[in-house]
Amino acid sequence: MNDKTLLVIGASSEVGIRLIEAIGDDYSLIYAHYGHNVDELDKLKDRFKDRLIIIEDDLLSNDAGANVIKTIEERGIWPDHMVHLAAPKLENIRIKKAKWADFEKNLNVSLRSAFTISKPVLEHMVKGKKEGRLVYMLSSCTNGIPPRFMTPYVTAKYAMLGYVKSLATEY
Repeated sequence: MNDKTLLVIGASSEVGIRLIEAIGDDYSLIYAHYGHNVDELDKLKDRFKDRLIIIEDDLLSNDAGANVIKTIEERGIWPDHMVHLAAPKLENIRIKKAKWADFEKNLNVSLRSAFTISKPVLEHMVKGKKEGRLVYMLSSCTNGIPPRFMTPYVTAKYAMLGYVKSLATEY
């Protein structure tokens, strides 16, 4: 085990659980965010014990990510690596039935949370060891022709792609 800290946003997803199972032993501390379903994360507590810090935070709220950052600040141990997996549940919505709220939900969970959480994490990465890794889960929908009836989701993933490319240019 290395002296590294991992932050997983959307850790209660199937991908998040499998990621922590696969690489969790490489980290001395893992912050695992969830929004609604903590059951699978609770099962990982047996394996990782005090090294797994489970954090609830509603990414649809106006202060999305605040509880994640507050928990990290209270512990005083900032992540070396962050994986952002958060996305709302997929919904098939024809554009003629879509509402702006559908776009807001996708943009808030994906893009706003990525921004509000990664901004202070990046600041500490740059100040500290001057190294770190950020990974953002996009989607194959940003390659080629996107799937039908998923415009709010696809729009948010393209916004995330722009955000990630901009971060890569700056850092």
